[in-house]
Amino acid sequence: RAQAAQLHAYLTAHGDADLADVGHALATSRTPFEHRAVLLGPGREDFLHGLAALAAGEEHEGLVRGVASGAGKLAFLCSGQGTQRPRMG
Repeated sequence: RAQAAQLHAYLTAHGDADLADVGHALATSRTPFEHRAVLLGPGREDFLHGLAALAAGEEHEGLVRGVASGAGKLAFLCSGQGTQRPRMG
């Protein structure tokens, strides 16, 4: 919740920050915490409302929360290649 509050404050102060760039930086350069959240929405205002809800511990229609359950199995998905052999997909 504290991370969401900090991110909300940053984005409010930096109205020109590109959300895609911020999302990429969060996904690739941060420590993976046990508690996770994803915000979905069509625009900046929806994202800011979702961040405010996350920081306050409230629900929001574009907010999905979860807890990492430990090590998972590795899977590869090669989309768009079709099926060269029966049951390949």
